[in-house]
Amino acid sequence: MAIPTTVLQFAQNTRNADSTDRANMQAALQAAQTALAAARAAHTGTTASLAAKQKEIAAKRAEISTADTPAEGATLLGELTALLREERALQAELIGKGDAVAEAEGTAAISAAALARISAKLALSEAALVEATVENGQRNTWKTAATAAPLDTLSADADTALTEELYTDARARVNDAFPAKLRDTARKGVETEAARLERLKASRDAAENLLMAELQANGGVMGMVARRRMELARAERELREWTEQARTRFDRSLSLLATVNEGDSILTETEETGVEELDESAGQDAADLRMALADADVAAQDARLDVEEATYTALADDPRVDTSTVPAVVTATETLEDRNEELGDARTAYDAAADDFTAWTAEVPDPAWRKVLAYLEADITLHDLGETDAAAVTALVSAVTTAEANLAAALDAAETHAYTVALLEDYVTLREDRVTRFGATYPARLLSAVRGDA
Repeated sequence: MAIPTTVLQFAQNTRNADSTDRANMQAALQAAQTALAAARAAHTGTTASLAAKQKEIAAKRAEISTADTPAEGATLLGELTALLREERALQAELIGKGDAVAEAEGTAAISAAALARISAKLALSEAALVEATVENGQRNTWKTAATAAPLDTLSADADTALTEELYTDARARVNDAFPAKLRDTARKGVETEAARLERLKASRDAAENLLMAELQANGGVMGMVARRRMELARAERELREWTEQARTRFDRSLSLLATVNEGDSILTETEETGVEELDESAGQDAADLRMALADADVAAQDARLDVEEATYTALADDPRVDTSTVPAVVTATETLEDRNEELGDARTAYDAAADDFTAWTAEVPDPAWRKVLAYLEADITLHDLGETDAAAVTALVSAVTTAEANLAAALDAAETHAYTVALLEDYVTLREDRVTRFGATYPARLLSAVRGDA
């Protein structure tokens, strides 16, 4: 059977194979029970024949004891010898018939157990097929939506929105109300938080990668299944971020721009005057120091995460290693010390000028800052959506398709492994029964072997 390329195909193949296996096992059990009945009947017949033969022997011995002449006794002894040969042949036959009964009992017992097992497995595979059908439908919905309306034109729509009055008016309002340095520091703040989030996501992915590598290396076929599930979950997560959130982000951006354009102006005349009066070298220099501090803070966070990632990479290789001696951890730690020192210097420099910056920003009330934030969020989102081309979206869809195919193959391999293990476990059980049975009849077998019974 060809390797499945979707989880649904795997579920269908498994359910169909289990259904066939159950039907075959039902037939096998019936055949085993029929063979057992025949073996028991044959054993009973031989047992009866042996008992009858032993009665003949007893009777013949009685005749010999009452023989009238030596000639008659010799004749009777010859007849007894023949009967004894027949008895021994029946004894040897009875051992064989006993083996046949025990073999048939073992086969029938294994068949009954296998039927119970496959029936339970079929119930599970039928439930799994229902679940896989639902998941397949959802997965196909995401794939189709990714390149269908309204997402198929979203990149162009975002580019267009950046040229329309809603956006240009909002940009003009912000530019008119805020000096360049204040706008720069505001954007830096938003971009810094976005960078922190992306770095944390990358750290999460790095942790997942370590786990997936361990599962693949040491988890056997089920470890590979777990890895492939994680890969598919990641690919689906990234696709859903586009199919379920992209249009919402676009619509939200337009709504945010509309809030920026509400009212006569972002700042009152008094507020504008206060902001303009402080737009001088002291405030501007403090703004530069504030942005430098933000960069240093992000660099320090990145360095802290680098140490953490280097540490866990080493532990994944050897959970009991002294990580303080691992070169990659040592290097990352030294870099972190440098970044922390730079952060301390940046903070000291900014603290010396912080009053100039906070005095300047304090001239702007929170409602106005919220409009700046609304504009920046909309601006960043629209540019991001505009830069998401068709190839990038196609790559998201392809990643899900590839990850699912890999999972289906891993599931198929694990299913084959489980089936083979169950088959061989039954084989071991049957052969162990043979050893036990042979041991139980060993003394009788030895006597029969010594006598050379037929």
